[in-house]
Amino acid sequence: MSSTTTTGRRSIDAAITGFAIIGSLLAIVRGLRILKIGNLDFVIAIGFPAVIATLAYLHYNRDEEPAIAVGLGLWGVVAGAIALFGTFFVVMDNPATVSDAPLSSSLFASTIANFVLGVIALSGLYAAAGSYKSRALVLLAPVTQFIAFSIAALLVPIIT
Repeated sequence: MSSTTTTGRRSIDAAITGFAIIGSLLAIVRGLRILKIGNLDFVIAIGFPAVIATLAYLHYNRDEEPAIAVGLGLWGVVAGAIALFGTFFVVMDNPATVSDAPLSSSLFASTIANFVLGVIALSGLYAAAGSYKSRALVLLAPVTQFIAFSIAALLVPIIT
């Protein structure tokens, strides 16, 4: 591996780490209700995982065209929105997903769980796609995000 490739991967790893730290801090601050900005929940649950996943893809497939990388990022956002919307209707009437805890602790747990599981599911898929150089693999993104959000919805009552 050349030093240019190593430097490129290190910069991508630093960007992944930076976005993960910022997303984690925003999730904690939002979960504690310190920061009350309109659609911040969607940015935390959908936007940050999409950016981190795209960077994970580029970590393994550095030769990808920029337009394709942007498209993969946008697909991650769309997949997250589809999955979050679908999860809402699946868990809405399920009594197992209703927590008896106060709203503040439920909000904290759900914000953290959606962020963490969304990043793990989407980044794992995108990293595998980049490693195998298979763009088609990212078509499974709505499925992995739906599974992650469903697990998060089931974990919140257990955690709180």
